[in-house]
Amino acid sequence: MRGFWEQKLARIAGTTSSHYLETSHLLMKAGLAENIDVLTAAGTVHFVVLERDLAATVRSYRRRGDLTNRVNMRLWCLDPDYPRKIVKAEPAMARDRDDICLWYICEVMTRAAYYRRILAGNERVVFHYASLETLADPATVTALLDGVQLPRPSANLTIPGRVNESSPNQRLTPDEARRIDTVIANYPFDADALADDCVEKGGRLG
Repeated sequence: MRGFWEQKLARIAGTTSSHYLETSHLLMKAGLAENIDVLTAAGTVHFVVLERDLAATVRSYRRRGDLTNRVNMRLWCLDPDYPRKIVKAEPAMARDRDDICLWYICEVMTRAAYYRRILAGNERVVFHYASLETLADPATVTALLDGVQLPRPSANLTIPGRVNESSPNQRLTPDEARRIDTVIANYPFDADALADDCVEKGGRLG
């Protein structure tokens, strides 16, 4: 894995462009943060953590048909049976779709907190947080672009409307939507506390 990142990040570091951007959600699950020193040797790296309401995210995964089987989870997401995880997955989470979706979101959020801790003190690593619900606000987007030092076309940004919203593969009944809210309400979760505990105990993902 180190060899892969050395090759990839060295190519990025060697470009003549002032900025390089990637948005793949797979990056934070495949050793990027653990090997970011290859890139920070050449410049500053900005991590943008995009957050979203838990219930809305679970409902979105359900409608899209995500996290339906082990192949899907292991190729694109994370598997609750994977040994190197921070958030404990209860036995039921290996069977129930809503619980699997919730576990996955919590694991990703906790990993974001974990990576911020293991990279703390590196002056060439900057973390930014944004919520999906606020990215339709021009002021929020302007602040984010300024924070990551990206050029923007003007002082007054125009945010386009939804243009890539897909039709749901599966529709949720009102009862299913209410169950998702109940599952989330009864699931104790603190990403910062879990990340702190993992780091203090010497846990590592990569």
